[in-house]
Amino acid sequence: MESTITCYYQSKNLAKVYQHYRANTEKSEQHYLLAKLPTSYKKVTIDTDFAEIIYRPTKTDMSIDQQFTDGVTNLDFSRISKNTTKVMTQLLPD
Repeated sequence: MESTITCYYQSKNLAKVYQHYRANTEKSEQHYLLAKLPTSYKKVTIDTDFAEIIYRPTKTDMSIDQQFTDGVTNLDFSRISKNTTKVMTQLLPD
């Protein structure tokens, strides 16, 4: 069943929000997210888990698609104002 979680972060830039998000992700899931936010398109394959992670950054936003054998997780980081970033996590199981 599809589910969506939306969070808002204030007084943090996109890189800091990403670091906060990654730090608060379950330890078993953190290795799916790069330690540092990429500044350009990047595709990462994790063969041991049959996973593919695609990063699509812009100047103010970041889209991350995590493709697993059992479904997809979409993460969208969007700066909606000077001091607010919205993070939307969409879980799409097969």
